[in-house]
Amino acid sequence: MDILSDILQTLRFHGDKGYNAVLKAPWGVEFPGSEKTSPFYVVARGACLLELPGFGVRSDLSAGDIIMLSRGDPHVLRDGPESKVVEFSRLVQELDEGGETQTLRYGYDGTETVLIAGEFAFDSPFGRPLLKAMDRVVHIKADSDESSGTFAPILKMLCREGRSSEPGSRAARSELLKLLFVHILRFNMAEHKRREQDCHSHPFALMFDRELRGVAEALQSNPERQWTVADMAAQAGMSRTKFSTRFSQVAGVAPLAYLTNLRMMAAADRLERSDATLEKIAESTGYGSEPAFSTAFKREMGMSPGAYRRKRKECPAPALS
Repeated sequence: MDILSDILQTLRFHGDKGYNAVLKAPWGVEFPGSEKTSPFYVVARGACLLELPGFGVRSDLSAGDIIMLSRGDPHVLRDGPESKVVEFSRLVQELDEGGETQTLRYGYDGTETVLIAGEFAFDSPFGRPLLKAMDRVVHIKADSDESSGTFAPILKMLCREGRSSEPGSRAARSELLKLLFVHILRFNMAEHKRREQDCHSHPFALMFDRELRGVAEALQSNPERQWTVADMAAQAGMSRTKFSTRFSQVAGVAPLAYLTNLRMMAAADRLERSDATLEKIAESTGYGSEPAFSTAFKREMGMSPGAYRRKRKECPAPALS
């Protein structure tokens, strides 16, 4: 089983290539934070500086670099540290909406920088917490080993489809953005390994852990099974004590707490996207009865399954900004 693909589908992941930006020095743009999206930028030409004022982060970006702000923090992009900045909201009305791709033009008469800007999002409320497994800023440099072999072809196709008026171009862009996100995630997890951080203390880390990936896949495939910690330990080929310790270190939560969260994720998805009865959803997520399921759901989610279903159906998925 491909656990990451299943999670992305359950959480209804999607991306948007929002606009191109043509910026001439001196220039600077201040972007607000977002709790619902993770912006990314590709430096198509030129260079610029990324700053996260609230975290003391400053990164120099060069042509071919990709940067993703996994937690949607407020940030500044500018051509140099002394350039004045303007709020992005003041520039939105200047977007040139001619053609399929919007273009933002700003700055003066100096060196030109061209950016491709977009964002990733999850429609499910379970999506954002998963992004905490990633670095706050993921920076993929153009001269990295992965860039030419993996990212360059994706970006080339993304730009091509962005200019295309052929049938299916929108669907192609959507799938390419999903592919881009998967590779950014893989890159970042590999970076954790190289820094000997071992991706600890987050549920996402399980799928990148050689010893525990099989258990994570089994739980994902069969959340309705009446799992015990002993069952999970046997699946991993470990003693119960060793398994519990190792699982908690990697996932950041105890095995049964992880299973509960997995079941809630599956239940929330079924509540939103199907008309299945609460009894059927309870059965498919490992709860022996509707009352037991409703009690667990309300404890974890803060509202009853019925209230959650009504709320999510009344509030459509947030549009990308």
